[in-house]
Amino acid sequence: SSSKAQPRLRFPKELLLSFREASLLGPTTVVKRALSHPIFHGGNFVMAKVESFSLDHDAAKAPYVRIAGQEQGPNGDKVTKFDLRFVQPNQAALPTSAIHTMEHLIAAYIRDYMDNVIDVSPMGCRTGFYMITWGDRTVEEATKAITKTLEDLVNSTWDDVQGTERQECGNYRDHSLWAAQEYAKEILAQGFSIDPFERKSLED
Repeated sequence: SSSKAQPRLRFPKELLLSFREASLLGPTTVVKRALSHPIFHGGNFVMAKVESFSLDHDAAKAPYVRIAGQEQGPNGDKVTKFDLRFVQPNQAALPTSAIHTMEHLIAAYIRDYMDNVIDVSPMGCRTGFYMITWGDRTVEEATKAITKTLEDLVNSTWDDVQGTERQECGNYRDHSLWAAQEYAKEILAQGFSIDPFERKSLED
């Protein structure tokens, strides 16, 4: 289901200061003045809720694929966000060199098995990836695509890894194809569940 946009409060004009005014008042006074405004005391300040942070990470059972959100733009375009969880949250994490090389290979391979992929990016917790696609896509589609992608990754050579030169990558030294392949083998051996809380394969 598509998430509802949270109402956001505009910053009060009376708190906007010119550079000269702020300089004359000093940083301490500026902060105190801002914090005394009713915006911070009337319960009106609303922070957007992030779907991923509402997931019970202890109850989830990786590896799995789930839909983490769907949005529809003003022109009717639909976008689907997938949670591709590789390892168990709060029990394991992919080393940066492994997840980095995975990122480079997945970005290329997954587009061979699923069209309209916008982006595949590693999670900050290093337990998996988020994938964003155009359209109303299904968990089954994504599961098949990421499974075939990891199978290709396991059979890759260093020459298959794109973007490993200094000019092409922001941290080009932090790569390990061996580590990426070892983790991919473990994930494939377990298989991706199409339910985040109960082990359920595509064949079930």
